[in-house]
Amino acid sequence: MNVVVVIGGGPLGPEVATLAPPGALVIAADSGVDHARAGGLDPDVVVGDFDSISDAGAAWVAAHEVTVERHPPNKDATDTELAVAHAATLTNGELLVVGGGPSPTMPEPRLDHLLATIGCLGSSLTEGFSRVTARLGSTTVLVATPSRPLTIDLAAGTVFSVLALHGACHGVSIEGAEWPLNDADLTAGSGHGVSNIARQLVSISVAIKAIGLFTIPVVLHPEVKVNVTINVARSEDEAERQARGEDVLAGRTEAEEAKVAAEELFEEGAGPKPEATEEAEA
Repeated sequence: MNVVVVIGGGPLGPEVATLAPPGALVIAADSGVDHARAGGLDPDVVVGDFDSISDAGAAWVAAHEVTVERHPPNKDATDTELAVAHAATLTNGELLVVGGGPSPTMPEPRLDHLLATIGCLGSSLTEGFSRVTARLGSTTVLVATPSRPLTIDLAAGTVFSVLALHGACHGVSIEGAEWPLNDADLTAGSGHGVSNIARQLVSISVAIKAIGLFTIPVVLHPEVKVNVTINVARSEDEAERQARGEDVLAGRTEAEEAKVAAEELFEEGAGPKPEATEEAEA
C-alpha cells in the first residue's frame, strides 16, 4: 500500500491529485485536512494537535469515518513527523509528502518548518518505505540511500541538485548528467552537488560503506517487487551474529573505532610504511 501525507502551509497545486497513486492511503497532518480536501483528496487519517485546522475542516472530520490520532500541543515532534511516523506503522510501500507553496495568507513558508520537513524525509522514520518523494510547492524532492537508489526520467536540460542531508554521504554516484560523480563524498551543507543538468535518464546511487543489514528493493516487473537483504560484515561469524539480530557495533571502544576508521581510510598495503631500524650487534 502506498501513502500520501498532506502537510500544512499554502494550498496545493492542481497537479497534486494526479501525483497521488491510485488507491493510496491519504494522511493529513493537522491543517493538511483543509489543503487535501481543496486539492481533491479526502483524508483517511488525520494526525496532529489540531491547532491549525479550520473549523470547517474539523467539522468535516467529525462528520466522516476518519481515523484520528490527536496529540497534545506541547510535543517534541512536528505534525509532519507524527504523520510520517504513523504512515510507517501502516505500510512499507511508497511515501509521497505534499505541501503547498506561497499563498496570500502565507506569502513565504516558514523556513524552520520547511527544513524540518526536508530533514524528516531522510530520517529513520522513512527507512521502511520503498520510495520517498515530496512535492513542496513547485519543487520535487526525492531521497536516495544505499538501500534506495534513484532513477529519474528528467527532460534534457532540467536542473537538479544532490545534497547530503544527515551528515557526510559517502560513495555517491550520478549518471546521465552534465557533471557525473563516481563514488564521491558529499559533506553535509556542501554545494558540490548543486545545479547539475540532466542529459538523459538520471541515476543516483549511494554505495554501502558501513557494517549492518541493508534491504535493497528490486523491481522485477512494475507489479513485482522483492526486497533483498545484504549483510555487510567483517567476518562470517559477525555476519551470522548480525543475521540473528545482534548489534555487532555496540560497545566498541574508542581504540576499536579508530582502528576501523583507519582500515576504511587505507586500503591494504596503501598506508604509511614503518621506517626500518638497524640494531647494532654487541
